[in-house]
Amino acid sequence: MVVPAPMRTAANSWVRPLAIALTAQVVSSFLVRIVPTLAPLLAVQIRWSEAAVGLLSAVCTLGSIVFLMGGNPIVRAIGSVRSLQVGLLIGAAGTFMLLMPWGAAAVVASLVIGLGFGPAMPASSDILHRYAPAGYRSLVFSIKQAGTPAGGVLAGLIMPYLVDRIGWQATLVAAVVFALGIAISIRLMHQAADAWPSGLQRPQLRAVISPGNLAQPVRSLWSSDELARISLAGCVLALCQGAWFAYLATYLVVEIKLSLTSAGALFAIMQGTGIVGRMLLGWGADRTGSRKRMMQALALASAATTFVLGCTTPEWPFAALVVLATVAGFTVTSWNGVQVAEVVRLAPPELIHEAASGATILVFVGSISGPLIYAVTAQLVGSLATGYMAIAAVSLLGIPIIGLKQAR
Repeated sequence: MVVPAPMRTAANSWVRPLAIALTAQVVSSFLVRIVPTLAPLLAVQIRWSEAAVGLLSAVCTLGSIVFLMGGNPIVRAIGSVRSLQVGLLIGAAGTFMLLMPWGAAAVVASLVIGLGFGPAMPASSDILHRYAPAGYRSLVFSIKQAGTPAGGVLAGLIMPYLVDRIGWQATLVAAVVFALGIAISIRLMHQAADAWPSGLQRPQLRAVISPGNLAQPVRSLWSSDELARISLAGCVLALCQGAWFAYLATYLVVEIKLSLTSAGALFAIMQGTGIVGRMLLGWGADRTGSRKRMMQALALASAATTFVLGCTTPEWPFAALVVLATVAGFTVTSWNGVQVAEVVRLAPPELIHEAASGATILVFVGSISGPLIYAVTAQLVGSLATGYMAIAAVSLLGIPIIGLKQAR
């Protein structure tokens, strides 16, 4: 297999590839965030409890894991940019399915939305690996990863606003049309950044579902101890992140007695500061080279911020909640770009797709485990706040996993 080398062309040759990867990341993340943003409303529509509806986020993440385990032959076959387009189309289909107000339909819709998000990491990592300029790789990857909170900002601000004015059905239709329009616009930039058209091959179903292919993404992470550690650390950091994303709106409405619009605004503030945080951390990682120590510090800060969230009460002033959401944007949501850049740096060149998929699978395992730990704790204790305290305690494991000797 011929492994494409990173591009060394014109100084600005990375701008359009980054724009494509970033745009796809924003819209894919927007679709994924629809369910947690509208969770209180969906709970009424499908007649589920507030805690149970948060599990739809775990189902969505499961769909992404399914693609990441078997989808790399598809990404290689149709090309990285086409894979991003296909992912948006699948995500739009899943969003449309949310119009059916049944619990079973919501589960299937969440799974399909997750499948649509699956191509984002391996495809965009492949594109940026080839085009990102030397010395700015963490920053470029962090800018792309900033598309995740940017999608959350759109969901947190736009979706509750539209629900209040045109109803939830019309709001979901508008989200579908938006995703389809972006998929078409990416097509217009397609040939500028797609991978090696002469090497594309027709995907074989047998290759996709073979045990070797399904195991390869995670197996590739054990090509080095450093790669395994940084990938496992992402899994642990994702515990807090997943619980915040899945349950923040529900927690603020049910426990803190805020309106859905106010809860959505706080969610958007967290996502918005996460955009700035990811870019600042990416820039700092490139300048200092201290990616692992930075991730250890973030593990501690993320746990502390999550514990404080569990201590909030309805008596807290809204301004204090704004400050907490702002801090969480840096401590809970901003580590992803640094981790992805480090995974791509440590991975063997011929396994970029697989290592990016494998590391993302572990992150998604954490994203699933966080809401599950939260939901089980909240149900047993009868308090949504206690769920955040349990997540904070577990997430501290990220510090020893990275390891003091390996941190640099």
